[in-house]
Amino acid sequence: MPNVLVFDLDRTLASFPATTRLYYRLLLRPPRFRPAAIGIMNLILMHVFWFVPPAVRFQRRVVMSLFSRVDDRLWESEIERLAKEVVEDYTVDLGKKVAELSKDAEALYLVSHCPLPLAERVRDLLGFDGCHGVEVVDYLRGAPGDVYSKVEVLEQLRSRHPGAKQWFFADDLVDLGGLRSADVGTLVNGSRFSRWVCSTFFPQLRIW
Repeated sequence: MPNVLVFDLDRTLASFPATTRLYYRLLLRPPRFRPAAIGIMNLILMHVFWFVPPAVRFQRRVVMSLFSRVDDRLWESEIERLAKEVVEDYTVDLGKKVAELSKDAEALYLVSHCPLPLAERVRDLLGFDGCHGVEVVDYLRGAPGDVYSKVEVLEQLRSRHPGAKQWFFADDLVDLGGLRSADVGTLVNGSRFSRWVCSTFFPQLRIW
């Protein structure tokens, strides 16, 4: 049975929080009160209300709205810089762990709530077959669009590759739905709490 490998990005494909790093570089140097306050709010939303999909979608809409207001030249240079850091980290860490799986894989995908331009650049550098990210537009000022459901994307990929074994790699309980829906859900770089929850209540999941 061929494999289809699907990766989240933050703390998974890359062992570090890439979107947070981008936020810091673009919006917190030098430190500014409003982005810092919004950043703290986002951390609270993700760590306290991770199980509430509307809270997660709202958090990403806020972040992408702020990213959309960054100067284009600065944005492009930081995306390129960060994408190369992500690829370098993957090559020396997770990439080695999945080398045997990916060697004969039918397809590899990046499915993340990171900025879409970052997902696309990482896809190109790694030669993946596709990617999903969040559009960088000003949602707070009425731009159309929404944050997609990873579970729905995984279902679409399953339909695209009938008969393949779907592996989904993610780092956090916010992706528990996706981990459970995949044939092989694998928690990567999870926190102690995430590892405990998965090992205790979802023993079918793999923990790396």
